[in-house]
Amino acid sequence: MKAWYTNKGLHQAYTLLFNALPNLFCYLNDIEIPKTTNRLECYFRHLKEKLLLHSGLRYEAKRKFVKWYLHFKNNPGE
Repeated sequence: MKAWYTNKGLHQAYTLLFNALPNLFCYLNDIEIPKTTNRLECYFRHLKEKLLLHSGLRYEAKRKFVKWYLHFKNNPGE
């Protein structure tokens, strides 16, 4: 049976929040989880800047570039 909703977007948002609610505020009880994503955004800003310099790469070459970039970023001594 297919359900029909008057406002599909509202129903999708409600369902998303309802399903995410148990895990939504885990950072309040665990001090190891950062409260913002600023560090993560800063980490990927460098990658975005490098990809902009190589904007002519094909999709597969971009994937390989990201793979190697993250490898060398996480293993600087190699």
